[in-house]
Amino acid sequence: MLRSLLLVLPLVLSALIVDARAQRPKTVDEALQRLTTVRDRDERERQRPVRDLGGFAEPAATAALLQELERARSLGYRQTVVVALGRHARDGVVEPLQKVLAEADNARLCDAAAEALAAQGEAGAAALVTLLGDERGPSARKNAVCEGLGRNGSPAARAALLEALQRSGNRDRLPPLRALRHLDGDDVTALRQKLAGDRDVVVAATALQQLVTHEQSGLADAAVALGKRLTADAGGDLHAAVLDALLLEPAAANAAQLLMAAVHADAPFGSSRVEAWRGALADEALRSSFVDSGSVHKDPAQRERCALALGLAPSGTATTALLPLLRDRELAVVRAAAASLASTDPQAALPALQELSADRDGERAAIGLAACSRIAPNDAAAKTRIAAAARDGQPALRTTALGLAAHEACGLTTEQRLELATQALTAAEWPVRAAALDLLVALRHQQSPPLLFQLLDDAHPRLREDVREALHQLTGQRFATAVQWRSWWQQEGPRYQPRAAGDRGAAADRNDTAASYWNLPVVSERLVFVVDTSGSMLQPFGTGSGTRLDEAKRQLSLVFDRLPKATRANVVAFAGAASALTPKLQPLDGRRRKAADAFVAGLEAKGPTDVHEALALAFADPDVDTIFLLTDGRPSVGEIVGVDELAARVAEWNQSRRLRIHTIAIGEPSPLLERLARDSGGLHTVAR
Repeated sequence: MLRSLLLVLPLVLSALIVDARAQRPKTVDEALQRLTTVRDRDERERQRPVRDLGGFAEPAATAALLQELERARSLGYRQTVVVALGRHARDGVVEPLQKVLAEADNARLCDAAAEALAAQGEAGAAALVTLLGDERGPSARKNAVCEGLGRNGSPAARAALLEALQRSGNRDRLPPLRALRHLDGDDVTALRQKLAGDRDVVVAATALQQLVTHEQSGLADAAVALGKRLTADAGGDLHAAVLDALLLEPAAANAAQLLMAAVHADAPFGSSRVEAWRGALADEALRSSFVDSGSVHKDPAQRERCALALGLAPSGTATTALLPLLRDRELAVVRAAAASLASTDPQAALPALQELSADRDGERAAIGLAACSRIAPNDAAAKTRIAAAARDGQPALRTTALGLAAHEACGLTTEQRLELATQALTAAEWPVRAAALDLLVALRHQQSPPLLFQLLDDAHPRLREDVREALHQLTGQRFATAVQWRSWWQQEGPRYQPRAAGDRGAAADRNDTAASYWNLPVVSERLVFVVDTSGSMLQPFGTGSGTRLDEAKRQLSLVFDRLPKATRANVVAFAGAASALTPKLQPLDGRRRKAADAFVAGLEAKGPTDVHEALALAFADPDVDTIFLLTDGRPSVGEIVGVDELAARVAEWNQSRRLRIHTIAIGEPSPLLERLARDSGGLHTVAR
């Protein structure tokens, strides 16, 4: 007993020390002491004490932070110190911060220094005004200075921004105009109204969006005029300004322009716009325009957006327009119409959705079956449809039905679900077998392991690894061959009890493979690497001088070297838009490898983050069975940017595909990436 206590005591003390270090200091003296303790250590170890010290405004804290600013060598540490200084208004910091900003050429350091100066009141504003007059500086500095003045908001800052806006021309007006979004007043409003009609569409959209934000009236004419000037490839933020202005003052006469804006805008039905849509569609005349034209648009994107919009109309008022869209030739339109009907008029829609679930096209039938299951999960007919589809449906429908059967809410008994999974294990199509595998794991039945043994030698490489991982989840064991598994089962089967449900194993617990990517095993031979190339990928990675994008390129080169010859792969790079190495999967050998290396080498970090378009492009290839998604930020542009909405959309795409989505969050944790991996049965890791 004493020996056990002695062994455990160091671990307990170590945990207490770590916990104490994790707590923030309560006094400035304590914070100073913590910094003093690590003062001679590496800058990485000084980061946390500096951040903590920034929470105190006392002169001693300021003096210590200024000393650290003088000592800072790495860009990341200098930025940390600057942010800490900017947490309070302090004496004696304006000149050093102004010097940092005047010399900085990194966008994030410029932003941090300008924000810190903005917090220093009138003296900080004066320093920013001085820097604003320097026309020789890089654009990142001018942008940061304008943002700082906008945040400062003092009369001097306001006057400087207005003056800069009036003396600038063309796109040079954007930094001061964007900074004015923080401010209001008759003079600012008048200037915005004038610029909303500017011949430069970016300037006009920026001014219009600010008028919307400050809830100004009379914007419809300017919005319609701007919308007619915008091309389809104009930025989604420009179309969003038109969309928001037209939603603010809905009118039937503008229905066509409103729908067009919804096609091209970023996040047209995001959570921040849902109430605006509901308010707009409460207008009977506008709603009638959408109802009358819902199925006649030649552009499928317009029909899809119309279906999604009508899903936000008052309950029961759009059913007659949505029902014909269930027969549309485009799956995206059918999916949107089914979702909207299920949410606005489920009982009236149920017969039509039941008919859709019997369609000869498996993908369309799968949409109908899933919608019926959402509307009436406990209905006896729904249970019958799921069982029939899981047994005899087309591959896409059968895969979807088995996925629905994995949820207890499907209403089927355990015995029925076990029988359906058993039958599907011998299906010709690998997605059906994969869905059966997932169903057996979800059941956690005593007979699940021996049923899975027959897939240990499956012809599909990814499926073989999925079976090994499933057996590990169910039993806690790992064996290399079917013979070893059957031998173990002969001995342990009678005493076997399924393990409690949990996430898929960590990467370190998986079987060794010839290839790995960010320390995640690569077992598929049909995979696509989806890589973030947005501006934030220029941030430093690790302790070296390289950026996140540099490391992303290195990891791609490493995995290319290790992929088996039978592997067919692709690369999708994305920022504000997505582009693929090739239209379809291909072997990365010979000249194709050279083309892949050139594609990766040419990647540059710039722009926002459109995860939706990147994943849509990856899903577009029907041969893909695995996606590796790397990003360092949250979605900021694109059709969908919300975590819940994007995860739901990907789940819809994947219900008949059974792709595994492995995710790498570079720099910081990501709830979206965690969810995408969990929902698809993939692995997730955070790389720093």
